[in-house]
Amino acid sequence: MNSKQRPTWFAFSKQLASLVTGVLLGTSPAFAAPGDWQGQIFTDAFGYARASGTLLTSRNTFVTYGVCDTVTCIFGRQLDSGGGNVGFDGHSLQSVAMVAVNAAIETIDGKIAFAGNCSGFGQCVVRLNTNGSVDASFNASGAVTGRVQPKVAPRAIGSQHDGKLVVASRCIVENTVFICVERLNIDGMTDDAFSYVAPGVNAANVPRGVRVLPLPLTAEDIEVSAVAIRANRKFILSGTCTFGTKKSFCAVQLDASGAFDATFGTGGISTVAITAGDDMVKAAVPQPDGKLLLVGECPEAQNSVVCVARLNETGLPDLRFNRGNAAAPGTLLARPCQRVSVGNNGAILQNDGKLLVATQCRESSVSFSLSRFNADGSLDTEFGADNSPGVFKGEITRTPLGGEAQCGGAGVGVARNGTIYTGNAGASESGQYYFCASMLEGGSTAARNCSMDIDGDGRTLASIDALIQTRVALGFTGVEALQGITFPQAAQRTDWQSIRDYLAAQCGLQIP
Repeated sequence: MNSKQRPTWFAFSKQLASLVTGVLLGTSPAFAAPGDWQGQIFTDAFGYARASGTLLTSRNTFVTYGVCDTVTCIFGRQLDSGGGNVGFDGHSLQSVAMVAVNAAIETIDGKIAFAGNCSGFGQCVVRLNTNGSVDASFNASGAVTGRVQPKVAPRAIGSQHDGKLVVASRCIVENTVFICVERLNIDGMTDDAFSYVAPGVNAANVPRGVRVLPLPLTAEDIEVSAVAIRANRKFILSGTCTFGTKKSFCAVQLDASGAFDATFGTGGISTVAITAGDDMVKAAVPQPDGKLLLVGECPEAQNSVVCVARLNETGLPDLRFNRGNAAAPGTLLARPCQRVSVGNNGAILQNDGKLLVATQCRESSVSFSLSRFNADGSLDTEFGADNSPGVFKGEITRTPLGGEAQCGGAGVGVARNGTIYTGNAGASESGQYYFCASMLEGGSTAARNCSMDIDGDGRTLASIDALIQTRVALGFTGVEALQGITFPQAAQRTDWQSIRDYLAAQCGLQIP
């Protein structure tokens, strides 16, 4: 037997044991209907407030960031098991001169890093401690400013497995549009080994630790919206590329050193044109199996709809995703309301492999929507099953109680107890503004749908399911994992690709 990378099978078997025990003892928890309203939480009032996005951390802290009155501000609410609010609240970034915060990421040690613009310095990055205070150990001040030339709108930040931060944006160097990627060490100092300057650019005009990359292939312009760090240490920059008069979803992959991966997509770029109009990427969600979901907005008549594309590991559209849909292969369109607006953190992947997308509904100043999709791209009909006639199951549109605030749509997260949180800034009838979040029931799908029935035929057989489990646990993959197995006619998964996808997405295994 060859030496192979072994998956984390202990976590898989432990989850199965817990599942079986719950069924035998009759202790499976009861849930309200997925999508049911659970209430709201609010901050203090301001003269004006606008939310840029939200983030739910692994410590169960729901963070909303944006502008309060005339300064950038960030609010975090520690969520206890009863849904109450304790912890830091009302921390302002005025002290570090951040005039706009566009994106946020949780670091490997539980801190929170923000990317945005600082007055007079262009792009900047700020890191906060878990209690909301500025992390003075980060670049000795809590902030890194002035590294990339002005005229940028940084909306993409990622955290590598070693704690380094990657910030990407559209930038202008010597009057030419480039992709600028900056990498910071865990202490906030620049990673000088990451430096690169595109041919023809004067290196003296580019700070060390920044890669200035040319636009890929025939793209005339690009807006970088997200950084996705992959398990193989490569990272994908995704956004919206302009080709002539058409804007389309696009993504490029960089290796660990920051160099373009020419094997990704077609000639080093993945491009997906979902509609004939301008398709705009707003968020990117990596899957455990190496695939990537691009989520954004696409035009439809005079309105806009949610659109999603899934790329496989090679950067090509995943043709298994939403098969039979009228949209482009490997994509989907959803219409939770007439004019949608998807935020930077407006999409997440639940533990069961379902995709949750939050949007603001522009036709109404007080409503937001949530859509939930199964792993195959179909709408989850259990979500919002009590919708009124004419509204698709799997999509809900909510006007917060009292109609006072658009308390949702800027971002979305799922808490440890399965509750869905979506936040925004809103205004009361008296004209006061505040940050707020709406809580909705997530349902029993907050845990992975992992079963010992590997092939999905409704039975667990020693000669098929248990044999596959054993082989994978020993490190076998591909043909070796399925050699000599004859699948029954009722089996839903009969090839290695579908079985691998199931074990990765539903059982949390990292399989090469």
